[in-house]
Amino acid sequence: MVASRKLGKPPDDPTTAYAKSVVAGRVVTGRLVRLACERHLRDLAEGSKRGLRFDVEEAAAALDFWRICPHVKGKWANETINPEPWQQFIIGSVYGWKRADGKRRFRVAWVEMGRKNGKTTTAYPAILHGLIVDEEAGAEVYSVATKKDQAKLVAGPARRAVFRVPEFAELITPYRESLVVESSGSKFEALGADADTLDGLNPSVVICDEIHRWKGRELWDVVNTATGAREQPLILVITTAGDESGEDIYGKEHDHTVQVLEGVIEDDARFGYIACIDPEDDWTDPAVIIKANPNLGISVQQAEIEAAVKKAKATPAEAAAVKRLRLGVRSQDDDAYIPLILWDAGRREIDWSRLEGAPHGAGLDLASSCDFAAYSECYPIGEDMLPADDFARPWGYLFRWEFWLPAGWQSPREEKLRLIARPWSPKWVKLTDGDVIDHNVIEAEIKRRYELGGIAKLHFDPWNATQLSVSLQGEGVPVEKFQQNFSTFAASSKLFTELLIGKRLIHDGNPCARWMANNTVAITNGIGQTMLSRKKSKNKIDGIVAALMALSAATTSDGPQASYYDTHEAEFA
Repeated sequence: MVASRKLGKPPDDPTTAYAKSVVAGRVVTGRLVRLACERHLRDLAEGSKRGLRFDVEEAAAALDFWRICPHVKGKWANETINPEPWQQFIIGSVYGWKRADGKRRFRVAWVEMGRKNGKTTTAYPAILHGLIVDEEAGAEVYSVATKKDQAKLVAGPARRAVFRVPEFAELITPYRESLVVESSGSKFEALGADADTLDGLNPSVVICDEIHRWKGRELWDVVNTATGAREQPLILVITTAGDESGEDIYGKEHDHTVQVLEGVIEDDARFGYIACIDPEDDWTDPAVIIKANPNLGISVQQAEIEAAVKKAKATPAEAAAVKRLRLGVRSQDDDAYIPLILWDAGRREIDWSRLEGAPHGAGLDLASSCDFAAYSECYPIGEDMLPADDFARPWGYLFRWEFWLPAGWQSPREEKLRLIARPWSPKWVKLTDGDVIDHNVIEAEIKRRYELGGIAKLHFDPWNATQLSVSLQGEGVPVEKFQQNFSTFAASSKLFTELLIGKRLIHDGNPCARWMANNTVAITNGIGQTMLSRKKSKNKIDGIVAALMALSAATTSDGPQASYYDTHEAEFA
């Protein structure tokens, strides 16, 4: 076997060494890379309970294989690859972690970072490894992209490596459109979504290149489902950041990876390494460039990125592209009401038991009976994350949500929403029985919360909620209509924006609320008042509507009116 290790002195473990360095702060990374490293160390200690183990020998053997592979262009074209510590972490993790049956743990490896960081160099040896080291009879290895020419960007280095490395040339026969291992019946090809057909694939290893450009999910579904017959398939995704649509395959799989790293979703078969700046970072600060560019000073230079950032500061039209491609910040529509970099900056770990019974406002948006129902609570809080001493003069506001959907949807439109919400259920989105929302479930939950104490007022959108509001009022809940117009939304919209900018809008990272925040578009009337627009927003915004109603309920005594902040803006700033 190529790059097998000899028995003797135990190999070094650079995978774990990198993780420890990141967690200790000796290596500067963003939050998501740090979470990946914390996960590795945590699984070393606890993974055996789930049948997982880290094979240092296998990780070292994979790294030895990468060191046989050559650079094929640029100033290192006559040298072999010497993986950097961050690459050693990725390679060692993907090939070192095993299941109880001895097969690879990770089925999908998601690698995302700024451009020019050597993603192709990191990925292309996986093609050759899949052909000759996995020792799988009839292995099928593919590089896949939206266009075949893009897929060839990864295929090209693998092909040239066969001509450059004698060990590879002995085993692999290069043809015009493929690489073939005759002895095992294994092959490699580059494929594009524009191919005549992708049916009949039985892939063992797939490199998915620049998935942020993939339109729709058909190509991903073909690749993902086709690997089901293999014992240890590997889908290696290499990409730069995409946009914040949330509904394309990039958005869904990126978000899934983030939730795995954050511990929101348990998926032992998903590896993630997402290098990007953090939401609270100033994107113009040279010190944060390293977070999105782990190969800084090697294949990408600080001065180059600083120059691009400087130009983007002076040319706002270029700012989104620079932030996305060089700093890993997912781009948003120009008309988005809520900048996600500010939204994400408000995320905190919340001990909700500390706020039980604390005074707060609430908002309820039932929308359609076959749609999302959203309930939000808004707590005035002090800097210590406890309820503010003075209800009218807090440091900031803390939001929480409950979402419901009907479990028995039938139409294609409803099924699309169900697919979007599936990763969030049941923790973040509750399903009610039947084809329509069960208002009795929502009523029971609000009554339960009211009995805990603290609801100062509940604002509700009267559309579809009259009967429920009457029932709640009969139980003593202080309910009040909140008409969906400029005059009622103006004050809470203004304060909501101020809280975002001042980083005093706090939440627990509810992913459904985040998706709705990204969807939200606002409109402004002739006298400068702002309200949310369901019509112009690109998808559901019920949670944000409920949050603004809750904010209004928390900051007014007799319905929507000027808040403390409207007359004390300088003090708030």
